[in-house]
Amino acid sequence: MSRAFFSFADVHAARVAAERLRQCGVPAADIGVHAHVAEGEHDALGALLHRVFDPRNASTHARTYADEFARGAAVVSVRIVDDAQQPQIERLMESVGSTRRTAWLALRAT
Repeated sequence: MSRAFFSFADVHAARVAAERLRQCGVPAADIGVHAHVAEGEHDALGALLHRVFDPRNASTHARTYADEFARGAAVVSVRIVDDAQQPQIERLMESVGSTRRTAWLALRAT
């Protein structure tokens, strides 16, 4: 099980990407669209990044995505159970306009 974050130019592009993920079989509960729609919204994504990334690197990721939010970007988070899906998800996100992504982070099964 792993998770990655993909940046898009705006929230519309991120929602299109999320819909394509659902069409490819990724459960809606495993997809998140994060956008700076109100003051402080980037703090929610920053908190998520701090929870899923190594604490030594989380602030760098949070700053990067906070900067992207300030420019109007949006982020799609994707959690997958089968890590063999990673290349397929990466190709899909790139084909719908992803501008940046994190590395895949292994998650502990709960």
